[in-house]
Amino acid sequence: MTDERFAEVVAGIVRENPKFAPDAYYFVSAALRRAVDKAREEGGAPKHVSGQEVIYAAKELAISEFGPMGAEVMRHWGVDNTLDIGTIVFNMVRSGLLGVSERDSIEDFRDVFDLHKELAAPFLPTKRTRRKRKLVAIDDEIRMPEAHKVPRNGDNPS
Repeated sequence: MTDERFAEVVAGIVRENPKFAPDAYYFVSAALRRAVDKAREEGGAPKHVSGQEVIYAAKELAISEFGPMGAEVMRHWGVDNTLDIGTIVFNMVRSGLLGVSERDSIEDFRDVFDLHKELAAPFLPTKRTRRKRKLVAIDDEIRMPEAHKVPRNGDNPS
């Protein structure tokens, strides 16, 4: 299928169901290609991919393409969870862009993981990078230990 024909079909889908931005369809199509390519690398022959394989490919693609903004990009496109990715896939199936087997179901996409948490997780600080400073009570007043104080203008840093 040509890029122009794909764009026409996606425009028609979005007219009928405007919940998802056109870019969401392009993204899911790219994630599907990524899943198929990965399956070929592992098995050698073209293979039908499962809903979960598409979901994990979409997660990897969003992280690699959008970095820490992945969850925000998905929200902007109307994609709030893994079931939304499945809805996009099945919208493309109904429009003739994709094929489906009798084993495929929209339920394969339901609650695979929390999409936004998974997209943010690689960019959150780890326990190693978090550092807590202890506060010390002295004469009913809470103060930061001397070792953690930052010298102010005129203070002797020693």
